[in-house]
Amino acid sequence: MDFLFLGTSSGTPTRTRNVTGLAMRSGRRWILIDCGEGIQYRLMHSPLSPVHLEAVLITHLHGDHVYGLPGLLGSMSMLGRKMPLVLVGPAELEAFLKPIIELTQLRLSFPLLFKQAGPDLDLELLGHKVSAIELSHRIQSFAYGFTEKSPPLHLNIAKLKQIGVPDGPILGQLKRGETVVWNGQALNRADYCLPQCAPLRFAIGGDNDQPQRLAEFCQGADLLVHEATYLHADWQKVGPGPMHSSAQMVAEMAQACGLRQLVLTHFSPRYADSKGQGSWVGDLKSEATQHFSGPVFLAFDGAHFDLDAYGNLQSQPSWLT
Repeated sequence: MDFLFLGTSSGTPTRTRNVTGLAMRSGRRWILIDCGEGIQYRLMHSPLSPVHLEAVLITHLHGDHVYGLPGLLGSMSMLGRKMPLVLVGPAELEAFLKPIIELTQLRLSFPLLFKQAGPDLDLELLGHKVSAIELSHRIQSFAYGFTEKSPPLHLNIAKLKQIGVPDGPILGQLKRGETVVWNGQALNRADYCLPQCAPLRFAIGGDNDQPQRLAEFCQGADLLVHEATYLHADWQKVGPGPMHSSAQMVAEMAQACGLRQLVLTHFSPRYADSKGQGSWVGDLKSEATQHFSGPVFLAFDGAHFDLDAYGNLQSQPSWLT
């Protein structure tokens, strides 16, 4: 699974960071989590095609997470999209979009399939069962949990090489579960597979001032992407009103529940991108690593991370050109 960050700023954009948007891609298929203003412009510089977008999941209805959605829908319609688009979010998402569609005469060329986030969400996307976990914010906010339904099987190539099986169509047949005869011997996939991986499990959080609400889902999970709007000292100065998290708060929860890896995003514009005068985003990572022993990654606009079949997260070259 690929994670491509389209926007990583909180509240307002900066000269280098757009407001929130995250694409998750498997092959050509992809979904979008949150769609702040300007996300479709970011998409024009990315390897993602709106033709293959299967769903948009909105964590909550604050503008920096949703103002870009009407424009994206309109552009996809002008491009002639016909495939239905799944829209997941709080109950008010449909009420937000429908007047815009009507008042701006946005004649969509494709149907919208609304699904309400909550405990009864029944949805499968990109081979994963999707659940919604309610968070704590000024308005209703959700995280989306993803659990892989059928972990892929991997052939033991070394074992096959030992009996002389060459690269080529035979390997493809075995992967598909077909019985193959090689040198008079019947080969079955079950005899030449590596141990099956545990299903991947990860969560993408919306705005939230109580990271512990994700503790149950994140017990032993592979990955959490969560806001770290402030350093903890700044969080204490700002006070509880904005209802956001500090890097320390997220890291402490991650450590307590045995999370494997953590990606921080949604940074206050007060933090610079590079070290200099004042605080910068690197300080957020430093704070998190003091409280979490696993790998900590900082998202940035153009960041590309790959979560492999074994649940290992690797940073890839930026896609932003």
